[in-house]
Amino acid sequence: MVKKTPGWKRMLFKNNKVWASVDSNGNFIIDNKKVLIKYQVDQDYEYKVLAENLKPLDSNYKKSSNRKLTSGQKNKNSQKIDADVDIENISSDHAVCIYTDGASSGNPGPSGIGVWLKYKGHEKSISKFIGNSTNNIAELEAIKAGLNEIKKKELPIRIFTDS
Repeated sequence: MVKKTPGWKRMLFKNNKVWASVDSNGNFIIDNKKVLIKYQVDQDYEYKVLAENLKPLDSNYKKSSNRKLTSGQKNKNSQKIDADVDIENISSDHAVCIYTDGASSGNPGPSGIGVWLKYKGHEKSISKFIGNSTNNIAELEAIKAGLNEIKKKELPIRIFTDS
């Protein structure tokens, strides 16, 4: 018997764009109520998530919002904001902003990193499987990966991490 290679369909999982495995008819390939997902089609590591947690990606999807947090409110990483802050303009116009996260499924276990760099009108994202490690190692590897992407070492850098 030949094993069928799944196709991939763009979906939302926890407000993140992902690729979900689908059959030739575009239906999820479900195993024990779960669907394989990837954050990038060419990545090796796949995650299993409940099919009910996948949402269609509509044309109005935006990852970030322009809303302002006021004193005492918390952002999505539960960091307290002390003053009125426009999340989109939190950094100076001259700094490279690096947003990082690392995770481990088990501790230690299969781990991955996510990095988003922003400088003026330029953006770059990185996500990759880093093998088996602890959550702390994944967090640090994400920071390292972001810093390694900086080409102009003389620019100021702001790093945002939840670790």
